[in-house]
Amino acid sequence: SDLLVRPVTKQGATEVEVLFPSKDLWYEADSLVLASSEKPDEGGVVSKVIPTSMDSIPVYQRGGSVIPRKLRLRRSTHMMKLDPYTLYVALDRESKATGTLYMDDEETFDYKSEGQYAIASFSVDLAGKSATFSNVVELGKGWSSSIDELATSRMVERVVIAGLAKRPGAVTLEGQILSFNYDEETKVV
Repeated sequence: SDLLVRPVTKQGATEVEVLFPSKDLWYEADSLVLASSEKPDEGGVVSKVIPTSMDSIPVYQRGGSVIPRKLRLRRSTHMMKLDPYTLYVALDRESKATGTLYMDDEETFDYKSEGQYAIASFSVDLAGKSATFSNVVELGKGWSSSIDELATSRMVERVVIAGLAKRPGAVTLEGQILSFNYDEETKVV
């Protein structure tokens, strides 16, 4: 799995021990600050004591993953249906990441009976001079005819990338230069 969740099980706890698999980098899920980066060993783990409170649950994203999220707070999931996605990219030691996003109408079982679904596969490779971020979409047979509507209602609004060693010279999308922020301390774009 690409998420590591450490439940807090003791009442009044102010810290918990988190065991990170040492073969991967691990980032805090909300801030994407690097939480564990020890060198891999023979299937070992790294133990860290993490501060916690009643208002927080320690959650971490594995390096090498892309996790889509909808961030706008709503009163119900139905209200979030047309909200855009933010992609959280956590780079691995080779500056690469992959992930998928499954989409359907969020209301019926038509994905099963009518093939009304889509699966977006994301691939990020930021190693070397020429970085790439690709998205390949597989449409179910029931959604093939509605590609134009899907393109406007299922969009990515923002991409957050963790683990960049240095500030990018430029970020472009289909030849258009995009604005971006880079945090030198956290290594997050």
